Amino acid sequence: MERLCRINLGCGYYWWPGWINLDQEVNIKSLDYEDESVDEIQAIHLLEHLPRLEIGEILAEWRRILKPEHLLILEVPSLDKIAQNIINGEENLRITLFGIFGDPRDWERRPAMRHNWAWTQDELSIVLTDAGFSVEFAEPVFHIAARDMRVIARKHDSTSTD
Repeated sequence: MERLCRINLGCGYYWWPGWINLDQEVNIKSLDYEDESVDEIQAIHLLEHLPRLEIGEILAEWRRILKPEHLLILEVPSLDKIAQNIINGEENLRITLFGIFGDPRDWERRPAMRHNWAWTQDELSIVLTDAGFSVEFAEPVFHIAARDMRVIARKHDSTSTD
């Protein structure tokens, strides 16, 4: 039985059994994997920490190593939900604002925890589609459903004639 190659990018302290858990020790714009060799990539609360102008290059790299029709799973704070929470006053404002900025208690000792971008569902969908993924949105699994979004992005098969 073939062992799956599943990568947990930006894992922090969350090491998942059966996954290759990578964090700041790797260059996510140049991963040391063969083309189309990875079965699944998860990046849970990573994208918001990355420079917005580098996202296209980063997604191209992740797409390069991902097998055709396989999944990239993302969870990020949803700027749409955050704005609605602020307008409606429905959620704890401090936790809501962490979705935009990150936790300020971490900024000095862990600068990488600062957020560089806040994603709307529309913008993230456009960026992923432009990078060659089909996109489906779902409720987040790992953090706060009232603030975050989960994205299931499937790599299009570049050899398909559909």
